[in-house]
Amino acid sequence: MKAPPSREIREITHVRITISEFARNEAKRLEDEELQRQRDKEEQERLEEEKRRQEEEEKRKKEQERQQLEELKRQQELEEKARQELEKQMKEQEEKIRKAKEDEEKARIRARKAKEDEEEKRKQRVRQHLQEEAEKKRKKEEEEHKKRKKQLDQLQEELQEQRDEEERRKKEELELAKKRAAEEKRLQELEEERKRKEKELQEKIKKVEEKERADEVEEGKIRDEF
Repeated sequence: MKAPPSREIREITHVRITISEFARNEAKRLEDEELQRQRDKEEQERLEEEKRRQEEEEKRKKEQERQQLEELKRQQELEEKARQELEKQMKEQEEKIRKAKEDEEKARIRARKAKEDEEEKRKQRVRQHLQEEAEKKRKKEEEEHKKRKKQLDQLQEELQEQRDEEERRKKEELELAKKRAAEEKRLQELEEERKRKEKELQEKIKKVEEKERADEVEEGKIRDEF
């Protein structure tokens, strides 16, 4: 068989070298593509894991905020019940005081009426006694004077007791007014505290809504990237 000329040998060798180089380049390209796919996959998995952790953290924060809001709502309900109970007790106390005043006034009227009746009977007895014993009265003028003085002392004593009772009643009314003012102040403080907590609750809700909107925007950006 005739040997190929040197030019053909060089062409064949060049072709073989070109094929080998192409094969190596192709293998390198495929290997680079595989490595890039692997890196892309790992990066995707990392992003998904990071997103999952963020979602879990957001869920935890939202759950914590929800529990805090529930606790705040429960506290407000307890405060409202306490306020209603306090108002009820104040009304009951005022009703008791009103009833006591009515009873006291009725008792005072009965006592005054009994005293007036007794005084009228006494006057009648005195007049009758004076008519029947006019002569004896002149002889017993000094004794009657002592008797009237004793009655006067008794009346003055009763008057003093009434004054003391009136003074005691005024002190009780003053003390009640002080207690009512203190309770009204406490109710005002509770109302102010309720408004403050309600404002804080609204601010927390606003922050949660803003955070949710920001999360939605961020999630949209991540989806756009992929």
